[in-house]
Amino acid sequence: MLDQIAFLYRDPLFGVAILVAIIVILVFADYGRNKYRAKKHKIALENFTKSYHENSLSDEFVDFLSLAKDPIPPLLLLAKTYARAGDSTYAIKIYLEILEKTKNTQEKIIILESLGITYFEVGFLQRAKNIFLEILKTYPRNVQILGYLVRTHESMGEYQDALDVLECLNEISTPKMRQESANIKAYLHFMLLINSHILSLNKKNKEVISLMHYNNAIRRVAFDYLFLYARELFWEEILKAESVEFCLDILWRFSKEEVPFEMITKHGRRDILDVFVAKGYLDSGTESNFDTESSIATSADSNLSAGVESKAESSAESNFGAGAESKLDSSTRTAESKPDSAPDSAPLFELEVLRVLFAHSKQRGDLVFEYRCHHCKNIFPFDSFRCPMCASVGEMDLIYKIKEVTAQNADNYTTL
Repeated sequence: MLDQIAFLYRDPLFGVAILVAIIVILVFADYGRNKYRAKKHKIALENFTKSYHENSLSDEFVDFLSLAKDPIPPLLLLAKTYARAGDSTYAIKIYLEILEKTKNTQEKIIILESLGITYFEVGFLQRAKNIFLEILKTYPRNVQILGYLVRTHESMGEYQDALDVLECLNEISTPKMRQESANIKAYLHFMLLINSHILSLNKKNKEVISLMHYNNAIRRVAFDYLFLYARELFWEEILKAESVEFCLDILWRFSKEEVPFEMITKHGRRDILDVFVAKGYLDSGTESNFDTESSIATSADSNLSAGVESKAESSAESNFGAGAESKLDSSTRTAESKPDSAPDSAPLFELEVLRVLFAHSKQRGDLVFEYRCHHCKNIFPFDSFRCPMCASVGEMDLIYKIKEVTAQNADNYTTL
């Protein structure tokens, strides 16, 4: 018996048979383990979806769901239609009801994606985050969900978590997406920096300036921060800028007492001085120190003053009529539509019009600002580094318009 065993052991075919047997056992073991994990994940996914189940829909809807051969596609379309129409509550109910009925794991993931995005859009950020994380357990390379998870963490103020997800997204994104990711990364670092409770205010200010110089895309939010918390550094940095048109709205917020006219004069920044001449803080004669009586300014002065004075005396329905926006095509002018101007160039047309009004008319004008997204071209009354509509990032186009200062708010406007 032992001799037979020894003979088999020495037979080369015996070794091959043992190797094949081991491979077969490993294959079946791996298959069984994957089946067990898939079943376990399916149960976990079902339990997860049940935790979000809310009020049921109508009996007719339930009957359709049970009788239709393939109800998922039309119901998904119906839910998305409700979401686009603004009825997100009913869209969420449809998604939850479908999740309750469907047993297909892949279909559940598709429905969860739509449900998570809908939760995000209506502001249920914690629910959206939970759903996105659950989806990524199954499909960790889902670019769309990774992007939404970054935005969710960002909206919740979890900037470090957003940066961590962004790093994962960069590994699988295209070169074009990486450029936008670089701007988002700079913005997230900026938000993480200014919300830090560890750094001192002086350290924060230095880091903000350093980050702004590293990535120019966040210069507006950085200057807005300096305007609020470090006015001296604001003026130091703005005097170094090639142009100030990108932050004209920030300069417009300064009161007369807060403007360091001597520093501006010392650095020869006529473009900054033009802003405050137009605002009425200085007599236009101050511009003589900067040799500002160019042919363009002189021509605009004579033409505009004649038109403004005649309309102010003859008609209440002037271009600067009560509460109306200027009809000087200023609605189409943006800070980004013009190339950066040198400090000694002619002032903006809108600033020159306001200067002429102060010099030659009893009417008073003011600038109002709007912000236009580079990508989707939607206009907003507020500034935002990330567009509320299309979620693109970066500076928005600054749109400035001339408005009349009426009797109601004239007391709050500085005159010479």
